[in-house]
Amino acid sequence: MGQAMQAGIKAVADKLGITTQELMTDLKTQTLAQLAQSKNVTVADLKAAIVAAVKPLLDKAVTAGTLT
Repeated sequence: MGQAMQAGIKAVADKLGITTQELMTDLKTQTLAQLAQSKNVTVADLKAAIVAAVKPLLDKAVTAGTLT
């Protein structure tokens, strides 16, 4: 799994207050929106957490020329 994907997964798990392993297990039976609702977290907050975690990695890759 790529670094950006791992960062996004960790950001979601952290925002929901669960481990990444728990997140992956829960995603087998629930959507992210359902998980967020069950943890009283908005989908907008999840999106913001993902962007905050992934954007710096993507920016770095663009600057390095490995992503265009």
